[in-house]
Amino acid sequence: MSFYEQLGVNRSASEESIRTAYRALARRHHPDLHGHASPKIQAAKSRKMAEISEAYEVLSNPRSRAEYDRELERQTSSQSSSSSRTPPPPPPPHQWPRPTKVQCEYCGSEPARRVHLRRNVGLLFSRRRYGGDVTLCRSCGLALFRQFQNSTMIKGWWGPISFFINIGCILGNAASWIRILNLDEPSRSSSPLDVPFSRPMPPGPVLFRRAGIWITVVLLFFLARQFDAPNPPIPPVVTSSTVFSQPTPDSLISRPITASPEVGECVARRHGTVDRIVDCSGPHYAMIVKLTLARQDCPDLTNDIFEEPFASPRSGWILCLSKIR
Repeated sequence: MSFYEQLGVNRSASEESIRTAYRALARRHHPDLHGHASPKIQAAKSRKMAEISEAYEVLSNPRSRAEYDRELERQTSSQSSSSSRTPPPPPPPHQWPRPTKVQCEYCGSEPARRVHLRRNVGLLFSRRRYGGDVTLCRSCGLALFRQFQNSTMIKGWWGPISFFINIGCILGNAASWIRILNLDEPSRSSSPLDVPFSRPMPPGPVLFRRAGIWITVVLLFFLARQFDAPNPPIPPVVTSSTVFSQPTPDSLISRPITASPEVGECVARRHGTVDRIVDCSGPHYAMIVKLTLARQDCPDLTNDIFEEPFASPRSGWILCLSKIR
């Protein structure tokens, strides 16, 4: 079957027709769209997708398409001039041998190494995982590692369970990447093998040129800022050191009330009358908030009023007292 027949187009088809046919077949046979199918169906879809990709890769390039058309012309002319006794055709692809343990499962190249690659998808309260153990050459290994790691860094963080599992998935893929890098450049097998691709897969862009690693950097930076944000300081509890109580005789260590009291000083009371000015840091009765000549001029916070006796040098003055600090 020619490449034109695999894509379902004729030899005179335009590039746009070839591209449209390839996309339609890829949507039908791509292995990722059959993730829940049986292993047999997935293997068949992988082989079909490999045939479609190889045909499109040749026919989408004008130069390779021209060479392929010339090869078809030569085959047609040689078949018409050959005798009726033709050699038996090669066995069909499904009868080709499977690759060995040292050959790549995707292209059959050597050397190859068995590694474990995973792709994690977070679904808020659940997750999905893809991949597993696979034998890969250096080129196919780098291609799959970059695809899986990029997808995991984009889709694997979204969920409380998947978030922490995703870290282990990324680290596991990185360990497999180191093992893949130690392989030599792949060389294709001389005999045909039952593999999805006829040549090693191109590695594709590195991770730093893909979106996944930058999404991961921004996400981890945001989380680090949240955990490192300083807690707002707790204001100290201010308690009053002033004790409004009736002083004892030993605490009356200041001066008589008649000795020119001032606003802001505290007074003590004994036998029902104010008789001394005392230290506000110790026990006292009230604080002088205003000195006035009229009772109505005392402020609202006044709790008591004391009028200086006539014997005082400031007789007639009224002391506005407050028991509230």
